[in-house]
Amino acid sequence: MLIGCVIISYNPKISLLKENIDAIIQQVDQILVVDNGSNNITDVKKLVIHHKIDLLALQSNMGIATALNEGFSYFQSANYDWVLTLDQDSVAPKKLIDKLVNIDEFDKDTVGIVAADFIDRSQGEEESTRSGVVGYSKRVITSGSLTNIKIWQIIGGYDEHLFIDYVDHDFNQRIIDMGFKIFQVNDVFLIHSLGDGMLPQKNILAKIFEKQSKGHTEHSAFRQYYIFRNGIIFNKRYSKHVIYDNLKLISDIRWVLLFSDPSKQLAFAFRGIWDGLRYNKRKDVYFQKYLMLKKRND
Repeated sequence: MLIGCVIISYNPKISLLKENIDAIIQQVDQILVVDNGSNNITDVKKLVIHHKIDLLALQSNMGIATALNEGFSYFQSANYDWVLTLDQDSVAPKKLIDKLVNIDEFDKDTVGIVAADFIDRSQGEEESTRSGVVGYSKRVITSGSLTNIKIWQIIGGYDEHLFIDYVDHDFNQRIIDMGFKIFQVNDVFLIHSLGDGMLPQKNILAKIFEKQSKGHTEHSAFRQYYIFRNGIIFNKRYSKHVIYDNLKLISDIRWVLLFSDPSKQLAFAFRGIWDGLRYNKRKDVYFQKYLMLKKRND
């Protein structure tokens, strides 16, 4: 069994990327860094040369989904069986791979992903409060996930139209809908950040509602667009209560008022909502192809 590791980088902090590589290099058979058009690509190249690992340098930021597909294609062509995916700032713990592959369910053909738990830096977590069991899951983040290459191919890979947000949710959902399974191993976790914490000192509303904002993270205006657009697309594709779920999602725009630059972020969020509402899954060639695959599989 061959296990590769794909690390996606975009303008990474080199010291943290090095820590990431050092933590996983002895645990997998090969590492591939897929760089999404970083401004500091020269430093990234020096780092991978020093570690004697491979680099696929994309000419521009093609999005997380495209970068992941490129990485999986690389390992598929080399006849690998599984790929561990890591963000540039996620540091794997010791024996991560051992703990993921040694669960009873790992050898079953129906397993699409076995994932580690994570500690969210943005929420100030210092240790995991989840129990040390293997739990069946519908939602795991990309970073720290060990994915079956055959199943990645069967479900059509990652949806490159989504670009960044909901890429993992969509991938998870298609795995499940095709009859495969996802497991999260709660007694092994990596340190990760889902976003930046609120900055009350930059917004008087955030200061007033500081307690209520706990658990919410701040993202750039660029990300706000994809969060709302892709959230609506996801609901239109899979939800049984589309109107309710979209209204619930759109109501989250109130938290953007607490961000450090709310006017710009609101503008991008509204644009994302508009484009999401205009989305028609019947005209989505990629998703319709997936539905045909699913129908044949059923």
